[in-house]
Amino acid sequence: MLTLHRAAVLGASLAARGEGTHATRRMDRSGRKAPPVMSAPLPAPESPPPSEPLRPSEPLRPGVFARVAPLRGPPFGSFLICVATFLVTAAFLGGLSGAEATAFWTLPEARLWHLFLAAQPVLWLASFLAVASDFRDPERSVLPRRTPYRAGALACFALTLFAAALPIVIQALTHTSLLPPEAAQATRMPGFLWKMPTLSAVGTTAATVHAFGILCVQARLYELVTQLGETSIDARVREYQRLREQLRRFLGYAAAIIGIATLSTGSLRNLILGEMPGARFSAALVMAYGAFFSALLALMFLPAARSLTAVGESIAEELLQASLGERRRWSDWMTERQAIRAYLGLEDSALKVLQDSIAVLAPIVGSLSALAFSAKG
Repeated sequence: MLTLHRAAVLGASLAARGEGTHATRRMDRSGRKAPPVMSAPLPAPESPPPSEPLRPSEPLRPGVFARVAPLRGPPFGSFLICVATFLVTAAFLGGLSGAEATAFWTLPEARLWHLFLAAQPVLWLASFLAVASDFRDPERSVLPRRTPYRAGALACFALTLFAAALPIVIQALTHTSLLPPEAAQATRMPGFLWKMPTLSAVGTTAATVHAFGILCVQARLYELVTQLGETSIDARVREYQRLREQLRRFLGYAAAIIGIATLSTGSLRNLILGEMPGARFSAALVMAYGAFFSALLALMFLPAARSLTAVGESIAEELLQASLGERRRWSDWMTERQAIRAYLGLEDSALKVLQDSIAVLAPIVGSLSALAFSAKG
């Protein structure tokens, strides 16, 4: 009987612990085995009541991707064109053979000036090839679609072209030259008096083409604001991001063209003063050249950058309302807002802001760099 009692106690203990669903046999008072009783499984813990359902954030990337333009032209075609342009420029400046070409290219003090001078047409052509699709491709063209905006951009471009060509126009009307009379003799360039104005005119035109692109970007931003009910939010986001990249591309090329022109002017001054110490070539002239074009570039870029920020803020607010839906919790709002602003480029790092600032100030920075190595202050 003691053994049976111990077995009953052990069975009750196992049943109380709930170990598994194994059957335990109980003993009645007569010692016969009772039918097995299956222990009930432990109830599943109750899940806490769901809080406010959170919907996954809508993707900010557009659902329909823009068509990628295929590569056009032969491989290395742009490189070969740039090399050919460099050779043509060299032949235009001093010739490739003869006594005049030898005197021009073998002048040791003029090597830096030769480099800047021959590199300018190559940069002009490379920049044209880089932005050709921004004007020619219908899907990514920066040209305004509506006549009033296109007319406004053309009018501003005409004023910009006149302002950029103002130094050349003044020299032509007054029959004077900003360069000293000793410049032709010091550089040993055949046809110096007509080749330099020609290069200046072509370079000014090249820079104003990119300036026209900046003006067109601003006009397209105004058009984008008026298309709120005509296009989807995805289309406006794609257009905004494309305009942002185009604005920085136009600014970078315009700054590079003007910057290398100021470096060329500064190196020419150093050459003239080194060859003819008695020549008069004021450093204020180079400084004025750089400051003038820096101010002109800033007058075009700053309003376009301000319009870009304003349109981006409007699109970010629209995306925020569409993404959050009914959620109004502060943490959701802050997280979503930061993600949208980063996606649209509204929270650029200090490095990108510094890059844009240096691009605007490239002309005057180039003049200061050239004067830093001046032979005579």
